[in-house]
Amino acid sequence: MADWATEASRLYRFNRELLQASVENIPQGISVIDKDLRLVAWNRRYLEIFNYPDGFIHAGMPVVELLRYNAKRGLFGDPDADIQEEVNKRLNYLRRGSSYRYQRQHEGRVIELQGNPMPEGGFVTAYTDVTKLVKAQEELHSINQELENRVKERTQELTEANSLMELAKRAAEEAHLSKSRFFAAAGHDLMQPFNAASLFCEMLQQRLEHAEQQEEFALAAQIQQSLSNAEELLTMLLEMTKLESGNLKPDIQQVPLNDVLLPLAESFSILAKEKGITLRVKPTKALVVTDKRLLSRVIQNLISNAIRYTDSGRVLCGVRRRDKHSIELQIIDTGRGIPADKQNEIFKEFHQLGDQADNPGLGLGLAIVERMCRLLQIPITLKSIENQGTCFGVLLPVSGWQGDVAKPIVVQGTPQQGAVLNGIHVILLDNDVTLRLAIAKLLRGWGAEVTACHSIEEAMAVSKKPNLLFVDYHLDNDEVGVTGIRMLREKWHRQLPAILSTADPDESIREQVIEIQAAFLPKPVKQAALLRLLKRLL
Repeated sequence: MADWATEASRLYRFNRELLQASVENIPQGISVIDKDLRLVAWNRRYLEIFNYPDGFIHAGMPVVELLRYNAKRGLFGDPDADIQEEVNKRLNYLRRGSSYRYQRQHEGRVIELQGNPMPEGGFVTAYTDVTKLVKAQEELHSINQELENRVKERTQELTEANSLMELAKRAAEEAHLSKSRFFAAAGHDLMQPFNAASLFCEMLQQRLEHAEQQEEFALAAQIQQSLSNAEELLTMLLEMTKLESGNLKPDIQQVPLNDVLLPLAESFSILAKEKGITLRVKPTKALVVTDKRLLSRVIQNLISNAIRYTDSGRVLCGVRRRDKHSIELQIIDTGRGIPADKQNEIFKEFHQLGDQADNPGLGLGLAIVERMCRLLQIPITLKSIENQGTCFGVLLPVSGWQGDVAKPIVVQGTPQQGAVLNGIHVILLDNDVTLRLAIAKLLRGWGAEVTACHSIEEAMAVSKKPNLLFVDYHLDNDEVGVTGIRMLREKWHRQLPAILSTADPDESIREQVIEIQAAFLPKPVKQAALLRLLKRLL
């Protein structure tokens, strides 16, 4: 038994001496404690860093004694802290066996401690004097701070020297913002009388069309054309302003392309018929990934452009498959064509080709198309031969295919109107007197009973239950149409069909309309578009 104890003691001393020799020449201070939290090895550098008294450190020394000694020397921070509590805190940390790394101030030096648990229990801790490194970092920070101060001083000098230029730049930016705000506000207000005049003129044309006053009918048609041109110019200016401001954000989703093409075919059928050309729109099964409203505007501008510059022949709108995941929507005309040396210029703002006396405009249509295509990240192509025709192509990503689709649409006449609203009571809410009168007259012409109101309060006082609400968005006293629709539905305890109409281009309005599950009709209000919407709702 004694021999076994002697051998075990000798082996222990050998292992400790071996471990001691291994760590002696390491430049960091090293201390090793066993699973019983006793000091079993250290090196000279460890003693130098902490300046322990001679003979104080010995093998098998409980680490609690070291912790208590260092706590009394103030190495744990606050000298007024409870020593035993600080010691217990560190003992518990060692017992949990978690790695740690932190820095400690000691006698004007910065010591970094890095501890790691051993597989069989215990801890190895390395102590590194990082005083020089920390001082270098502080000096570097000081130099950087000084450089930053110098840069600030120099920047201030340059700012003061260029104050006139900066003021001019700010004035230009403010002017741009003011222009955008002006066009947005003025455009909404200007659209109201244009829209009212256009509706009155359409109704006048319908009355004179089969009467004997052919001269008066022709005059009404000329007035209607002038109003339409003015509306188109104003719409384009508002769209360009919105694109320039960067506030137009696409709402990308899966869209049946037919849902875009067929309404446009109906809308342009009358215009094509008046010019004596054939408009053919071929339905498609394609489901495309895009913003439905923006794509509709792109195609609308391209078809409008094709009809405008085609004196005879036809305009064709259809798709070609390019690969498994894309199609090309093409608008082909037999019009005047575009000279090769001018084809790069037509997408510029305020640019038109040739004499445009019969096609008044600002030359913004294709500029808007190009910017919207860029916003949607869809390429647009152009092929044209002078005096033979033009083909615009838009490449669209395909997400799938529908089932059977309708037959091709070839120019259709004016939609039958008649008394389509017989027995329908409409509450019309609009603060613009002239437009309210025009829309009321139009709806009554289609057989509706219309109660026209100026304010929400006036609409809430109506005693007869309506079948439909037709509401403007911007009302007096900062009231909005969405609020009016909610209040009227609550009054009648019904989810009444509702149309909200506005010329305001703010996208948040469309979001509000979707939220209250109403239909949206942009101004200027067109008879054909309104009639289609009424048939769908009622």
